Amino acid sequence: MSSTIEDRLRDALTARAQTVQDDGRFAVLPAPRTPRTRWALPVAVAAAMAVLIAVVTVSLRPSPPPRPAGPAPLPAFYAGSVLTERATTTGTGKVTAIRQDVGPWGVYDSRSGRRVTDLPLPVDTKVAGLGDGRTFFVVGRDRRTDPVLKFMKITLTSDGRIAAQTPLPLAVSAKRGGFTAFAVAPDGQALAFSRQQSGKCANACENSHAEVSVFDVPSRQTRRWNGSSLSYIQHLSWAGDGRWLAYDLAGSTAGVGEQGVLDASPGRELSRMTTVDNSMGYTAGRPHASTFVTVMSRTDRLTSLTEFSANDGKRLRDWTIPVWFTPLTFDATGRVLIGWQRPGKLARLDGDRLTLIPMPELAPKQHLQVAW
Repeated sequence: MSSTIEDRLRDALTARAQTVQDDGRFAVLPAPRTPRTRWALPVAVAAAMAVLIAVVTVSLRPSPPPRPAGPAPLPAFYAGSVLTERATTTGTGKVTAIRQDVGPWGVYDSRSGRRVTDLPLPVDTKVAGLGDGRTFFVVGRDRRTDPVLKFMKITLTSDGRIAAQTPLPLAVSAKRGGFTAFAVAPDGQALAFSRQQSGKCANACENSHAEVSVFDVPSRQTRRWNGSSLSYIQHLSWAGDGRWLAYDLAGSTAGVGEQGVLDASPGRELSRMTTVDNSMGYTAGRPHASTFVTVMSRTDRLTSLTEFSANDGKRLRDWTIPVWFTPLTFDATGRVLIGWQRPGKLARLDGDRLTLIPMPELAPKQHLQVAW
């Protein structure tokens, strides 16, 4: 109330001080101020406060979980070779041995499974990829009578054809046969391959032991490591940092082997650092990291995977997926595992989402070996 009276007195004094009009009358006093003028500021403040409270409330609410990322794109092409089983039988029909005939390696379109082109060096061939779907390394020979195994780098065009074939400065004797495993370092500057000390490994691989060699392309130096006896190395995988090399050693127990890690630092002798026992699948090195993923147990409906450190073998993470699966490699993002879903189906594992990868049509006793 006092505020209203003070306002009216102030207005009256102002009017009296004004110039007298032509007709002698003073200017008309302004009308009394209404209460709504007095409450305009508090209402505006209240409205602003309400907006502020609403904004703060919204900002403090928990953010919705991020939408799952779409499937990461696969490398455009992979290399593959068809294996055909042939049984040797007696006159009574008893199977005495099963042999696998290895078909020529070629390039396949990962979107359709269509074979695009053949790769060179068709005899005793092994193939390793950089994971980009465009760069592959091939070891083999042109003819059975060639005395050495040659190495070659293959670069593909955008449609999967061979754009360049670059011979590498490395050749090894073919007298002991081909390699059991072959892998290339992430930067393409080191090649790892394994062979048997004994040239005879048709059945149980008696009197033989595993051997791993690493060839450094810049220095042209080859280093070797000898492993356990009565076994052979069936798979090699590089960690993303290019220092650590994992091997999968096939053992005498069916379905169970040993996996270890070699320190393959340039300029040093190969040395074994860690070992993972009772593994049941291949080891895959994660890109841009010093870790590997492998299978620790597996049934028809469940696969237990573990990720371990290459430095000390410590298990960093364990998880289970509701399907039979064996990993081969990671894609370039390090998020998607590429491997096999039984029976003989190529697949990708993105989190717990499994998606089949197109493959060529195969006969009942045929299988596909692949390289990415």
